[in-house]
Amino acid sequence: MNAQTLEKQDINFGITGYFDAQTVSALEEDFQTLVKESKGRLIIDLSAVDFMDSSGIGSIVFLYKRLKAQNRELVLSGVNGQPARLIQSLRVDKTITTEFSEQEQA
Repeated sequence: MNAQTLEKQDINFGITGYFDAQTVSALEEDFQTLVKESKGRLIIDLSAVDFMDSSGIGSIVFLYKRLKAQNRELVLSGVNGQPARLIQSLRVDKTITTEFSEQEQA
């Protein structure tokens, strides 16, 4: 997990491995800080996420709602594999801007 400024206001936050109930608990404080202290888009890089469950989806939706309330955008990038299938089957990509990896677009 790492965060870096891409532009003046955009923040890129990477998640690796499993994005499940255990990971969500560990990330909640990071997400609160990102919402509170950043001003632009929040880009969540999921390219290194191997597995996501309903807790991961719930965390993303909750983060989206917090940002939307501030007229800000959440972007999911590098989405592939099982997380991509879950996001598509739940139609999360219809509400939250989602950038799939090239493998998923083929």
